[in-house]
Amino acid sequence: MFGKVKSLFFKGSSEPLPIEQNLTFTQEGTKLRVQGNDLNYLFRDGSKDHLLSYLRRNFPHVSFCDTPLTVNGRELQLEKEALDQLKLRVLLSWYYYHIVNHLKPRFAKYELAHPHTKDILRSEVEKRYGKNSQESFLLGAHLLSIGMDDYIGWARQRDKFFASF
Repeated sequence: MFGKVKSLFFKGSSEPLPIEQNLTFTQEGTKLRVQGNDLNYLFRDGSKDHLLSYLRRNFPHVSFCDTPLTVNGRELQLEKEALDQLKLRVLLSWYYYHIVNHLKPRFAKYELAHPHTKDILRSEVEKRYGKNSQESFLLGAHLLSIGMDDYIGWARQRDKFFASF
């Protein structure tokens, strides 16, 4: 009657990720610090093995549209390394959220559309193309596979929300 219910959570690989070589793990008492490029997270508990298992299981499923976008003969995109770094930042951020809130760390499909994930993506795109630029709006919408008007509307609402503090 209802058909098969698909899991909200991902089943992934235990294979090492190419991005792992850019990470440094330091145990600080019971805390775990993860650093790499411009990342610096301190998790109040957890182990390197647990975190790597989480990253390996979920990394392949953090999917943004990675095809190049050509506008007026100009290609807008994040290179593979920058896109991998973005995916890593999204996963580490959600891992941190779950740890801080005493929840089991996991990554669900619906978190790809969450405003927090969009904020992380927007930040990365704006580092490259400038805040609220036409290029950043185009690429942000493209990476999220949503319409540009929807992306701009969301970005404006977020700006208004953060300006109220």
